[in-house]
Amino acid sequence: MPISLRLERIATQAQQYPDMAFTTLAHHLDVAMLERAFRSLNPKSAPGVDRVTWQAYKANLATNLAALHEKLVNATYCPQPVVRRLIPKSNGKLRPLGLPTLEDKIVAKAVAMLLEAIYEQDFCDVSYGFRPGRSPHQALHEVRQGMLTNGIGYVIDCDISAFFDNLQHDTLLTILCKRIKDGRVLELIEMWLKAGILDGKEMVFPEKGSPQGSVLSPLLANVYLHEVLDTWFETVVQAHCRGKVVLYRYADDVVIGCEREEDARRLTEVIPKRFAKYGLEINTEKTKVVRFGRPQRSSARQLHHQTEDGGQAAPPQPGRVLALVPGQPPPITPGTVRITVCEAAGVLPVLRRTV
Repeated sequence: MPISLRLERIATQAQQYPDMAFTTLAHHLDVAMLERAFRSLNPKSAPGVDRVTWQAYKANLATNLAALHEKLVNATYCPQPVVRRLIPKSNGKLRPLGLPTLEDKIVAKAVAMLLEAIYEQDFCDVSYGFRPGRSPHQALHEVRQGMLTNGIGYVIDCDISAFFDNLQHDTLLTILCKRIKDGRVLELIEMWLKAGILDGKEMVFPEKGSPQGSVLSPLLANVYLHEVLDTWFETVVQAHCRGKVVLYRYADDVVIGCEREEDARRLTEVIPKRFAKYGLEINTEKTKVVRFGRPQRSSARQLHHQTEDGGQAAPPQPGRVLALVPGQPPPITPGTVRITVCEAAGVLPVLRRTV
């Protein structure tokens, strides 16, 4: 059966039975699925600890994939350590990146395709990061439209401290078990999470976290935050807020819009407690509440940044957000610039960088 048809059938089952757990998935990890996974990888990506490149593996692809499949069938497959590299960020800091071996990428990608077919039926529309058919541009467009059409007056820019480093293994596996009951697939995921990290000459075995650079990490992150934030916001937060509230999430970057100031204040208090239950921490110093207002236009192409006392203010510098007070939105006073929807993109820094 063609790979696309198999994945489509899994997706159809997941959609028709949202409470069902899949018990038999590992048999889909055959040579055809592994080849599909191999060809979807970036041929120019850096090699892992074994130094095997995509091109070198392709030279003897049929034999290599048959041997890899045999290891999966015989349960002799074991992930190799991930090589840690530090990548410069735009703010001058360094981001740790994990480089798995090519065969680990192939198997992880194959598992990711199976899980994606299931979880794409579960994920909420507010999630945009690392999902098929979704892009940063779409996320920015939806943020703009959602803020304007729902009468949003306050925006919460939520910063999760070192999310990928603090992702709790046991909690993640518990969340996965709600939909995945195939022991072999769960075992593979746990092996990848607990595989050693080669940092220089030192081998580290993490008790938490998922390496950035793994082909499976973005999907696991979405599964985790779907449970921690998305469904909770949809079923609990919206029901208890007095005004309209909206949520937009791109991976671990979160923006929440509130119609009323009191709802924004309450959410800044309860969100850290919610995340703490799952071993995550909200950076209260970086998490900000922004007073939000509709832009005023003097022409179809020109925007005015107008102060409360009627004067003109210079447009803000790119990435600068005005009228911020951590923890609690302040009253707008004369001379304070209202943030317009055009500056609101500044509360999605990772989207701006990606675009």
